[in-house]
Amino acid sequence: MTRWIIAAASCCITVIGVGFAWHGPGDTTDAPNRVLRQDTTRHEEGTNVVERELGELRGRIAGREKQPATEVFKNIQLFKTMEAGRLPGVMGSWCNVLGVTCKHCHVIDQWEKEDRPEKQIARDMAGMVNEINTHLLKNIKNLDSPEPKIGCWTCHRGKLIPEFFPPREKKN
Repeated sequence: MTRWIIAAASCCITVIGVGFAWHGPGDTTDAPNRVLRQDTTRHEEGTNVVERELGELRGRIAGREKQPATEVFKNIQLFKTMEAGRLPGVMGSWCNVLGVTCKHCHVIDQWEKEDRPEKQIARDMAGMVNEINTHLLKNIKNLDSPEPKIGCWTCHRGKLIPEFFPPREKKN
């Protein structure tokens, strides 16, 4: 029962987080009329695209994989102390979890650019996951896990926009 409660709370927080993320600073559009620019590459094709893009990126940083990410990449705001060679793998896993390719958040070959609001949304969502894992979950009594954790997959399950409820079975 407590796992269900955590999952439901996580989904609610995610939906609220996505709702707030749609309205960025200075955004004057109405949230219901605003459309997220979703990468429409099919998932199977997307996996190949991501592997190609990240493979090219790994090639460009060859020999510098052990250096901190901030010394190899420009405009790193998360994972600053992570080894640069690990960062493409983390980004690839985020693509898989969200069902998108790199271009959903990035301008390819200009990775440092801030042209896409989805990049900041991803940062904010990572902060939300960290807040849940470090502060909120420990305050829930009687959890049957000594160190409960959530991650992006908890809500997204390979979809950009998490489903709020499971799909209903069709009745004949």
